[in-house]
Amino acid sequence: EMSENLRELVSIIFFKTKGNPFFASEFVTKIYREKLLYFDFEQKQWRCDIENVQKLEHTEDIVKMLIVEIEKLASDTKELLQIASCVGNTFTVETLSIIAKCDHKTIVSQLSPALFHGYIQPVYALSSVQFATTLEESSSFEIGDDLEFKFVHDRVHEAFYTLVPDSKRPTLHYEMGTQLKAQDSPATWTPSYLFSVCHHLNRGRSLIQNDEDLRALVDINIMAANLAHKGGAHQQALQYSEVGFEILESLSDDVWTDFYECAVELKHVAIENTYLLGKFEQAEADLNLLLKKVNTLEERIHSRRLFYALCGTIGKYDESLKQGMLILEELGVELVGLKAAPEKKWQSLLEMIPTRRANYFSSLPLDSDFSFVAAHTTLAEMFSIAFFLQEFDIYSSIPITAAMTCIKKQRRSIVTGPTLAALALQYQILVQPSQVSSEFCSVGLELAMATDDHWSITQTVVLASMVSVFFQNLEEVEEMFRSVK
Repeated sequence: EMSENLRELVSIIFFKTKGNPFFASEFVTKIYREKLLYFDFEQKQWRCDIENVQKLEHTEDIVKMLIVEIEKLASDTKELLQIASCVGNTFTVETLSIIAKCDHKTIVSQLSPALFHGYIQPVYALSSVQFATTLEESSSFEIGDDLEFKFVHDRVHEAFYTLVPDSKRPTLHYEMGTQLKAQDSPATWTPSYLFSVCHHLNRGRSLIQNDEDLRALVDINIMAANLAHKGGAHQQALQYSEVGFEILESLSDDVWTDFYECAVELKHVAIENTYLLGKFEQAEADLNLLLKKVNTLEERIHSRRLFYALCGTIGKYDESLKQGMLILEELGVELVGLKAAPEKKWQSLLEMIPTRRANYFSSLPLDSDFSFVAAHTTLAEMFSIAFFLQEFDIYSSIPITAAMTCIKKQRRSIVTGPTLAALALQYQILVQPSQVSSEFCSVGLELAMATDDHWSITQTVVLASMVSVFFQNLEEVEEMFRSVK
């Protein structure tokens, strides 16, 4: 039966280590080595010096305790793990081999003591001790490039990193980044390799003296930022974009003149990820700054549409509609008859159509002019937002305006399909159910299906299916959805 003395020790261990197995093991090892835990041969039981054990550090100070133990490792093992701590929480033998300029077997041999002590472990099934024993007993053990280890806990990683002097860290990171970068061309880098190169060079960039190398690091940050954004790592994407811009500012007093394209791309990534991180005011401030710097209407619209899409993505529909209206204003598009009755809007549209039939739009050539397509795409996207917000004046004017611009220019766009389907739905709901809406719906589907634009096809099918429901053509609705691949 456990004595009261040991029961009290168990409580102290749990309190000081928060129940973490690694910390608990290290704590027990420490008090045993300091003879605070010992076996009483007279009483034939384990005993503990509770008073002095209580004076030992809590988990918050575990790094200090670990450093004392780490200092007892062989110098080559300790130095190698300091390098590993700069690499990250996980590291491969190949990476350490490149940085330390040693062969694989030497690297693994120097890691073995840390495996025995339980500071690191292989990233697969064998335990640290089993792995180290296998290395010692088998001279034929194959060490692959992808052999990977990890620190057993963030605090262990922190302890080894703490041993690296602050003054030496930038140099270590710079050397790591430079050596990793030199191994292969960026086109062959895996995502993890790219992030590793970028991380180390960013940390050691104060040592880069060559402007050409700094400019190359900007491109690496752009690559990392875009990749992190695609992977949903918005904080990392923001950091990479900010570092990239800081480097540009160190290279020029006029970034927007000397490095215009890079500056625009970095700001786009920064704005998008700032917004997705919930920093709305900062994102809008950055957008307004960007809009003052961009040179062309196309870039202004692209920047606004980026912000407009972000607002819709996270459900800020009021702001999305506002940005949509600003885009139309910049493109010189004014919504037709905002305050007019739906019947009058429709009468005006039908009078403009030379044939008074929906198939007129099929005869129009497809136009890829940027302003024309941007206006039509924005109008098509605003349709559902206006309906959701119950802005019915705007809602009823959007497809009418899009159709009228087609007639005036005698051109159609890639989103004319959903425009005609929206007109059909509106006519059905706001004017009267008739063959007119069915005809607009059919032509809209025909035009959408002739494109390879998935959004246009899907949007048209959804709107057309709602029209068919009014006509109670449920079989037709089912067939529409089957047609979307």
